[in-house]
Amino acid sequence: MNSLAFLLLRTFRNSLLEILRNKKKLTMYILFLVLLAAVTAVSFLPNNGEGGGPADIGWLTGAIFCYLLLFFVIAVSQGLSQGSTLFEMEDVNLLFVSPVDPRSVLLYGVARVMRNMALASVFIFFQTNTLKSFGVGVSGVAILYGGYLLATVVTQIMGLVIYSLTNGKPRRKTLVKALTVLLFLPLIATAVWQLADTGGNLPASLLALCKSPAMAFTPILGWASAGVVAFIGGQIAAGVLYFGLLILLGGALVAVIYIGKPDYYEDVLVASETAFERKREAAEGKVSLDHQQKRVRVKATGIGGFGASALFRKHLRETFRASRFGLWGIPTLAKAAGAALFAQIVVHSSDAGPNAPVISFVAALGIMLYLQFFTVGMGRGFRETLVHYIYLIPEPPYRKMLWSNLEIVIKAAGEGFLIFVAAGVVAGVGAALILISVLCYALFCFVLIGINYLSMRFAGTNINAGILVMLYMLGVIVLMVPGVLAAVFAALAGAAPAVAVGLLGVWELLAGCILFWASKGILHTCDMPVIRQFGK
Repeated sequence: MNSLAFLLLRTFRNSLLEILRNKKKLTMYILFLVLLAAVTAVSFLPNNGEGGGPADIGWLTGAIFCYLLLFFVIAVSQGLSQGSTLFEMEDVNLLFVSPVDPRSVLLYGVARVMRNMALASVFIFFQTNTLKSFGVGVSGVAILYGGYLLATVVTQIMGLVIYSLTNGKPRRKTLVKALTVLLFLPLIATAVWQLADTGGNLPASLLALCKSPAMAFTPILGWASAGVVAFIGGQIAAGVLYFGLLILLGGALVAVIYIGKPDYYEDVLVASETAFERKREAAEGKVSLDHQQKRVRVKATGIGGFGASALFRKHLRETFRASRFGLWGIPTLAKAAGAALFAQIVVHSSDAGPNAPVISFVAALGIMLYLQFFTVGMGRGFRETLVHYIYLIPEPPYRKMLWSNLEIVIKAAGEGFLIFVAAGVVAGVGAALILISVLCYALFCFVLIGINYLSMRFAGTNINAGILVMLYMLGVIVLMVPGVLAAVFAALAGAAPAVAVGLLGVWELLAGCILFWASKGILHTCDMPVIRQFGK
């Protein structure tokens, strides 16, 4: 057997054996698989005739395109800075110095990335029930899984190629930026033309854009999204064309390195070493509280505050040093625009009923709460527990935990205000519902932080990591069930929407306080990863 193929298969075999021999890991993976099976089984249940038929699948094309756009931007950004990597440091230390052709090692790296992406992309199957609204079954979700996997692998290889061709060459970096902008000009021009052609009807123009050739033939993003929808719709020839373009581009990118630059080893060292150092520092408890690598503009010094409140002042200073926009920036504006656009589409859709304003607004609230799963995670306050300073402040632990997380709660409140005012004005709902939704958005952030603290208190680690994110989501869903049920029953009983959503906010406040109280012992004993800094 080829040595690299043997290494790939043996690594996979050893990973399975490690899971089987580790009871904790095995239990978590079993729970994960049971949850995946349950979600898939629910997708087979009938809709009971709700909703008046599936939504236009053109919207699915746009959703896939926008989601892949995030990975595309990250790949280009990394390619212009440190590059993406196909290898781990053990590959660098062993394979790069072995008597193996670098071209064969490159193909091994591509196969390794495909294996890792295939495992990381399993979360798509959790969207099976959501995709039912487009009339997509389990086979369609499998097609989506394949298209997403193919697109993400190609974008990662693209990042490596960009870095390889532009490293140390400012003019080439400028050219890549210009080409990236030009790539989307046909799409922008088509969007403007569709808006004018539909007389300013935003939902109709967006749907036409999603079905336009300009989106379908946008490299990588358009090919993947249009190919998935084509296969789902039974258009096999079109699906083969779009996926074929993806495969050809991926092969061409590999060929650029395989043929044109066989001495690519130096091009992957920076990203490999950076990723390795971050993992090692996290394992040793040496966690940086600020991951910003760009130049910091120092406008003011000092943190102010007294006792535990100094943590809050420190976080504010770090935030404004890292970004000129402070707590709220481009991502906040993007969320607000997305929520307003969603409300506009739902309210003005052809089958919108009299309750469409409230339904669209509450649906936007649900989507934004869902996104908080991935945006709160490990904030500055939580990272404080991984270094020793917070343990040394002579204040009660509950007070220190609240002050160290006040910044992220204020950020969530301000972000929620912008998001739900924009969505509320577009949907035409009352001010009371808008304000209550802002409160729910901020309090949900409070709940997520409490869950992270509690997991660290009893498990010694942050549960919001890797495959555990699914169990993390399951735990949050179970915790929120009482609040959601209270809101639903209140709405069915005829209560005002603001009252129903307010009951959810009350439950969030109660659950958050209980979580913080239960996890306050995290600061009583220094048994966290920070202790490993001192040579335990």
